[in-house]
Amino acid sequence: MNMLLVTSLLKKILPQAKITQATDGLQVLEHCKSSEFDLILMDVQMPEMDGLKATEAIRLQEKKSGKHIPILAQTAGALNEEKEKCLAGGMDDFLTKPIDYEKLEVCLKKYL
Repeated sequence: MNMLLVTSLLKKILPQAKITQATDGLQVLEHCKSSEFDLILMDVQMPEMDGLKATEAIRLQEKKSGKHIPILAQTAGALNEEKEKCLAGGMDDFLTKPIDYEKLEVCLKKYL
C-alpha cells in the first residue's frame, strides 16, 4: 500500500519522472547496477536486505565511482533515534510513513 501511495504522489509531483520499484534491498542493488538514478526513496524495513544494508552497499559503490545518489529513508518509525540511525547509516534525509505530500515535495525539491 505504501508503494502505491508513494508512486501516486511522485506522479503528481514529478509527472515526467521515471519510477523504478523494488520490493527488497537486493532488488534495489540490482537496479543500481543496471541503471542510474537521481534519487532513491528507500524503505528502511524490507525483506532479504533492509534499507540500511542496501544504503551501505550503495555508498560503498559510490566510493569507487565518485557519484552520490541522494537516498531518502521511508519508515514507520517516527522516533528521533530512528532518524539518527538512518542518517548515520548514509541516508540523506528521512520521511515517515504514511508519506505526507508536502514533506515529500519539499524533500524532492531539496535533492533534485
